[in-house]
Amino acid sequence: MYKMSIKPVGSGRKKRSRGIYEMELEGMLREKKKMNGEPYSEQSIKSFINSVVKLSSIFLGKAEVMVNLQWLEDTKKIIHFVENTENEQHYKYSLASKLAFYQSIIICLGATGMTEQTILQPYWEQRDMINLARMTHYNEKKSFDTTNGKNQTNVLNDISPADIHAMVANMDTLSFNDDKELINRKLFMISQIIKLHTQFPWRNDLADVKVVYSKTYEKKVKDGTDKDFNWLILDKQYTFVINHFKTSKKYHKIIAKVEDIDLKRSLKQWLLVGMPEEVDDQYLFTWDDGRQLSRNNISVLLSAETKKFLKKSISTTLLCKIFDETPGNIEDMTIEQYNKLKEQSRIRGHDPKTRISIYRNPNNK
Repeated sequence: MYKMSIKPVGSGRKKRSRGIYEMELEGMLREKKKMNGEPYSEQSIKSFINSVVKLSSIFLGKAEVMVNLQWLEDTKKIIHFVENTENEQHYKYSLASKLAFYQSIIICLGATGMTEQTILQPYWEQRDMINLARMTHYNEKKSFDTTNGKNQTNVLNDISPADIHAMVANMDTLSFNDDKELINRKLFMISQIIKLHTQFPWRNDLADVKVVYSKTYEKKVKDGTDKDFNWLILDKQYTFVINHFKTSKKYHKIIAKVEDIDLKRSLKQWLLVGMPEEVDDQYLFTWDDGRQLSRNNISVLLSAETKKFLKKSISTTLLCKIFDETPGNIEDMTIEQYNKLKEQSRIRGHDPKTRISIYRNPNNK
């Protein structure tokens, strides 16, 4: 564990003399522009330099004068230092201090012309995780004392992913007779919808999904009709292309591959026994007479059927929360967990901050 000593500051403290490289860095920061093309303020430039110099004096030692930023290229060592350094009172850096360090590192490295993503990416990820943690602190002070909020809390307290998996296994068993013949198509269809939502945190977007072979999809792309529906493209790799979803104006399209072997096997079975013989360009889920399911139909079917098995109604939104993998304590989130959070957010069609504030399951450990 790293320790840093903090000496008491007296009224006679002398102004720190600036090094040559600090002044050079200041000039580079004045040349650097924000994303919107505006220059950084003098106060911001001063703050960036002070943070990097402070980190330098603690990390490199006060006897070593900072002459470049090459020491920041050892990202693992720097991040470990920032995350674990304690003062003499055994306090680690606050979220605000960590954020200031990472933001200053990113800005200063950028000002020197650093573009190597393998160096910048770890700092970006640490900065973004801290922003999420800070936002969570604010959000958790809010009260959501509503009927819907209480109902959701009750479900999340009582229903686990294992309960959902057990339920769909039971649904599958009841959907077939002893000769493995389908006897309850609706129940088997509902189990498929729920299985998909254990992997893909969508809303009711499956209502607009059509099955299509890859060659047919390529033709639709060429003639411009590929945006008309959501798709499950059949090839060696099953791939969902979601065009119609709540935030499509911002995120345009969601592409998600079916990588879970059991889910792919289950989908194959549905295509074989639950759909017409010719599946190309047909809706994935329909009523027995072939009519398309509406988004509201999916809500009603899930609510009614899950209540029979679990005594509680489960919606696609609740499935999103039940299978959320964001840890309850955001400050302890690992890079692997953060990347999983980003992927779940991408598939849902929102940013990680939205997932943290709205869809995170507080019961996660």
